[in-house]
Amino acid sequence: MKKIAQAGGVAAAALSTFTAVPCLAEVNEGEPIYDSYGQVAYTGQEYYQSWDMYGNSYFIFPELDYGDAGLVYSQWENYDMYVEGANAYTSLQPDFENVYAWSYAPTGYNTPELWGQCTWFAWCRFYEIYGFDPGFTGDGWQCAYELVNCYPDLFYLDSTPVSGAVFSSSVNTNHVGIVLWSDGYNMIIQEGNIDGDSNGDWNEATEDYWTREVTVDQMNALYDDVVYANPVEGMF
Repeated sequence: MKKIAQAGGVAAAALSTFTAVPCLAEVNEGEPIYDSYGQVAYTGQEYYQSWDMYGNSYFIFPELDYGDAGLVYSQWENYDMYVEGANAYTSLQPDFENVYAWSYAPTGYNTPELWGQCTWFAWCRFYEIYGFDPGFTGDGWQCAYELVNCYPDLFYLDSTPVSGAVFSSSVNTNHVGIVLWSDGYNMIIQEGNIDGDSNGDWNEATEDYWTREVTVDQMNALYDDVVYANPVEGMF
């Protein structure tokens, strides 16, 4: 996929300082272009060009924005993004109406005792994006390892994230989530169990997640030594 923009978003030192303020508005009149998240900007669609602290140019589209604590949201409910490592488009937010990935998900995590847990969310979101069972059944810190053990030809472990990765924290923090996009340092992640509890109630569980932009350093500070099960380039 052709991309003419540098990695989007802003790499702030603190989560509370994430903002996305465009400084120049243009209208694209040429062939479709792609932003840093793989979103297509069709001919004639207005977009905003901005620059990061290093002088790199990137594009921000009106439907993608940042809120408190680096939370990422879309003004368009049908916003689709390209997950490069998975070679797949997915909605920016989970589609809980996709019953095969969520309410009918064929995993042991799909039980009221585990609804809302990070493992439940990561398994189902992976299935929604990739279309197959990630093969992990353990605690959050084990999931990246179990994914690679199950599919050693498709995924590999690394300390540097790739779009489409599953991340696992250290055993001490015991957490797992999904990397929707990364340039190797900045990343957009999704993770469940924000309230720290198993919800039991389906509606509460489907609201117990967030989408946010963080850096590698912030992830390691939050979750100790984070490891990423990255998709092998060109395998999807």
